[in-house]
Amino acid sequence: MTKSSKEYWLEFFDENPKADELADDIRFVGAQSKFSRPDWPLLLTPIMYTQSFVTEQANSLSKLFELIRQLPVKLFGGELIDFANAVGFTHAELHTLYKKQASNIGIYPCRWDIIHSSEGWKVVEVNVGGALGGFASDAIHALYDESIAQATSSDPLLKLSESWQSQYSHITRQIKKTLEQLDNPILVVVDDEKMFSDSPLIANSVANALAEKLNIEVKSVPHTGLQSICTQHEGQVLVFEIFGYNDVINSGISSYQTYFEGLVSNKIESTISPLSELFMSKAILALLKEATHGDLLNDSEIMLIDSLIPETYLVNQDTLPHLRSLDHSQWVLKAAVGYGGNNVTCGWETDLHSWSAQLEVAAQTDTPLHIVQKRVVGIREPTISITPKGLYVECDQPIVLGIFMYEDKFGGGVIRQSLTGSGITSSTNQASVGVMRVTQV
Repeated sequence: MTKSSKEYWLEFFDENPKADELADDIRFVGAQSKFSRPDWPLLLTPIMYTQSFVTEQANSLSKLFELIRQLPVKLFGGELIDFANAVGFTHAELHTLYKKQASNIGIYPCRWDIIHSSEGWKVVEVNVGGALGGFASDAIHALYDESIAQATSSDPLLKLSESWQSQYSHITRQIKKTLEQLDNPILVVVDDEKMFSDSPLIANSVANALAEKLNIEVKSVPHTGLQSICTQHEGQVLVFEIFGYNDVINSGISSYQTYFEGLVSNKIESTISPLSELFMSKAILALLKEATHGDLLNDSEIMLIDSLIPETYLVNQDTLPHLRSLDHSQWVLKAAVGYGGNNVTCGWETDLHSWSAQLEVAAQTDTPLHIVQKRVVGIREPTISITPKGLYVECDQPIVLGIFMYEDKFGGGVIRQSLTGSGITSSTNQASVGVMRVTQV
C-alpha cells in the first residue's frame, strides 16, 4: 500500500488509536530535550521535502550566505565599521570591540527563516551564531522512525521512506577537527551571565546536544564562570559562544577579561565568532537587494538574490517617499536588529494611519534601523497540532521553515505554523512548533 508521507501522518493523527500515545511521547521528549516548552503547541504532522529538493535548496542557500559574508568587502571595501553602521550596529563601544577582535574568527553557523511560496523558498531572515534554537530534536525524529517501523512491520505493504538530518551534525564535524588540533582540550558552552541567569535552557540544550554528538562531557557556564574553568583545566579550552559582542558591551568588557586574555594566550580557542551578530541583521537582505541594481554583482549572483529574497528596503529619509507610496497591506515593517517576532508590524494587520506613523518614526535618524519587506504569501500546509491542554487542532496556514546550515552543509530543519492566522509566526505568539523530514521520492 503506497502512501505519501503527508497522507500517512495526517491519517495517523486523525484516526489511529496510537496517536495519543505518540503525541504524548513527542511532547515529553520535546520538553525534556529543550526543543519546546510545555506551554507551546506542538505540530505533530512533520513537513516533508524530497532529498533532491533539499540538496538543491541547500546549495543555493550556501551560495547566498557566501555573498552575505562578502558584503563588508564588496560594498564597503573591507571597512568593518562602515558595514556595522549600515546594518544597524552603531554603538561606538561596539566598534572598538569589532576592530580589536576582528581577527578572532570562529565559525558562522546559521538558521534561515524561510517561507515556502508558489515561487519557491523565500528567505525572510537569517540568524547567525551559536544560539539558534531548536537543535535538540533527534529524540522526536526517533519517535517518528519507531512509529513507522511498527506500522510497516504490521503492514508490509505500507511503503514509507523517510529520513532526517541531525541538527548539530554539520557543526560537530568542524568541532571534532578543532578538538583534534588542540592540547588536552575540553569543550565548554558559554553564555552571557545575564542571559544564563534569566534562563540556562539554551546553553544547557546546546551542551547536551554537543555532548551526545561528540560523545564527550560538555559543560555550560555563564561567562563569569570561565575563569574557574580555565584555572582548573590543564590544557586548552574550546569555547562554544552563545553570546555576541552586544552582550559583552551590556555586561561590561572587563567581565569578559578571561575570555579575551585566553584568546591572546591560546588558552582559549573560539568556536562561534561573536562577530556573527553583524551578519544576522535584517538589513543584510535590503543591502543585497540594493546591490542587484549596481555593477558589483554578476548575473548569477543577481539571479540568486532575486530568486530567494523578497523585495526589501532600508527605512530612512531617502527611501521614505517610495515606502509611503506602497500598498501597506502587502508589506512588513521590522527592526533590523530584533528577535523572536518582536518589533514586527504586518501591514495587513494594521490601518494605514498607524502604518504611516510607524514608518515616519522608523525613518528618523535617532531611531534604530528598520527594514520594510514585501509580504510573502506561503503555500498553505494541512497539519494537525496538539495544544498544551491536549486538544488536537487541524490547520492549513502557511509554515515558516528554520533551515540550519554551516557553509554548504545542511543541518536539518524545524517548522512553525500560526494556529491563529497571525502574520507573526512565533512560538510566543501561539505558533505550533515541529520538525522537517525528508523523503527519498
